[in-house]
Amino acid sequence: GFLNLLIRFETWMTAILYIGLAKLGLPYMAVGRSLGYRKSWFEAVGGFKDIAHRLSGDDDLLVNRHANPRKTGLLTALETQVLSLPKTTWKAWMRQKIRHGSAGTAYKPSSMLILSVIHGLHLIFYLSLIVVLCVQPAFGWALMIYLLRTAAMIAILASLPWRNKVALLVAFPLLDVAYLIYLALLAPAAALIQPKWN
Repeated sequence: GFLNLLIRFETWMTAILYIGLAKLGLPYMAVGRSLGYRKSWFEAVGGFKDIAHRLSGDDDLLVNRHANPRKTGLLTALETQVLSLPKTTWKAWMRQKIRHGSAGTAYKPSSMLILSVIHGLHLIFYLSLIVVLCVQPAFGWALMIYLLRTAAMIAILASLPWRNKVALLVAFPLLDVAYLIYLALLAPAAALIQPKWN
């Protein structure tokens, strides 16, 4: 269903961000199910002691605060990817994402700035498109720009190793807008709602 598509798309986009930024020398997060580090490094940085009070984000915040870009490696091949079972209801998924998002409120300011710029540009693209569409003679230009960006994004996503991506590529135009709405709702929810474990 649509929820499963959106969960997979959001996971995909998150992976693109943290893998892409790590490749640029800016590791800011990791997913615990596929994160590895040496015990000696973990002990040298003090382990989880400065984040032990947090309900969520030990994996994210450990990387965000202590990762050394020169010593951060990435494995992206299909056989190295770790699968997890998705939530099956909107309520359960939003609860999970608010808990995950709450970790982002404790990121380093530089990480928060980079992510704000990336997501802000996503929003600006669609807002600009709406403004251009309101100017009747520019409709053709708006359509061309939208199609070029969409084609470029689909080409990038298609080139990445990922299981069962055909449906995500086909539904990209809808999922891209849904993802933007999700981000707009998640940011204030993660900042305002105190997450709880059931």
